Amino acid sequence: MTVGRTWRFTSGPSAASTHDRSGYRNRINQLRQAAPDVDFGLPWPEYRSWFWTYMLNGDYRRSRSHNLVAALLPLTRRGSLPGTPETCFEIGYEALLHPFALTTLVHLQLTDTTSWSNPGEAYERLHATLCGPLVAGGQVRDGLPRAWLTNLPATDLSGDPLDFREAGRFTLVSGLHQAVADPDALAAHLTPLFDGTTARRTERLRTDRSALSATGDNIGFVLPHDLPRAGQRARCLHQNYATMLGYVQNLATLTQTAAVAAGQWWFQQRAAIILNHLCRREKLPETGSIYQSRLPELWIRHRGITGAIDRLTPPSVPALA
Repeated sequence: MTVGRTWRFTSGPSAASTHDRSGYRNRINQLRQAAPDVDFGLPWPEYRSWFWTYMLNGDYRRSRSHNLVAALLPLTRRGSLPGTPETCFEIGYEALLHPFALTTLVHLQLTDTTSWSNPGEAYERLHATLCGPLVAGGQVRDGLPRAWLTNLPATDLSGDPLDFREAGRFTLVSGLHQAVADPDALAAHLTPLFDGTTARRTERLRTDRSALSATGDNIGFVLPHDLPRAGQRARCLHQNYATMLGYVQNLATLTQTAAVAAGQWWFQQRAAIILNHLCRREKLPETGSIYQSRLPELWIRHRGITGAIDRLTPPSVPALA
């Protein structure tokens, strides 16, 4: 399970940015030479990242800075949070920082692997998990508080005080199923367990008997347990999906504001172009690659932001709506 929480940067009535395009590229170049223990660094994990392999290329660590900027590469900070007797989970966190937005992710690995086949029981357990405390403050469902992170930017590009405005939350739950014939229905049944609503969108995936669903702020993903290395695949896909959602959430903050500060117009259009290509699963011309998952399209259409994306993309880019 992952709980995400997003803030967009503002200064007065306008969206704000901590860097312009040139400063953003310089910051990435600086971090290429920086020690690995910086607060926010390049987003490469210790293990091979399939997300960045598909977004950039197989040798993503050596990608040209031009391509990293074109893909709006986020800076990332990762760590772990101590578990508590009330939750009994392994808890990690991740923060994705762009010059214009921040998303925090709280990752929970359930230590209890018993079946959740009874809907009433599953609801109670999900509810208890989300209401469990975080040592960082608040409950799991609140996500990681921004105040818990150190060395966040304090001023915008012009030196004015930077404000952090709430810009949405999401909860992603992934699970293995007992080889049911209709994974769409199962995925659609999973997300309403959070709040009792009806799943609005479901999407069958290329992997046999796997599906995604979305309702409200919730996303569910199911994969059959009888696939080879099913547990490992589910964990890998869940991590990729969580990173993707945090990345998309940050970019989407720029499509939902009309007023942008000086130096930010390029970020706004670039974010719209990337979201458009992710939604269409079409490779970015600058990188020759894209993460071809059905999740971005599901989430973008579920959030109802296709029109806002289309208004910001140039005429040469096919419209989504």
